[in-house]
Amino acid sequence: MAFQIPTADHLRQVANQGYITYRKSVLEGPLFKKILRKIEDAAIIGGTSWECLIESDEEYRTLKVIQAELQGHGYDCKFKYLPTIQRPWYFVVAWG
Repeated sequence: MAFQIPTADHLRQVANQGYITYRKSVLEGPLFKKILRKIEDAAIIGGTSWECLIESDEEYRTLKVIQAELQGHGYDCKFKYLPTIQRPWYFVVAWG
């Protein structure tokens, strides 16, 4: 029995569908809802930005989806790190 190699177009379709499913799960998930609450809480007390420490690669991947969604709604979102020995990364959202 011969092994069939999937076409590049097929794998692109699989990847696109996988991204759509992943994006939907992120935007309906608890981290996105938590970030929206934190942004609103910061704005209520007069803040114009909010940031959080990124704790894992998986969280970074999730935050990339959230970044795109928030940027589409006019927020300035970026990833930054502190120039220290361990270089912790932060996700920063600004609106003012």
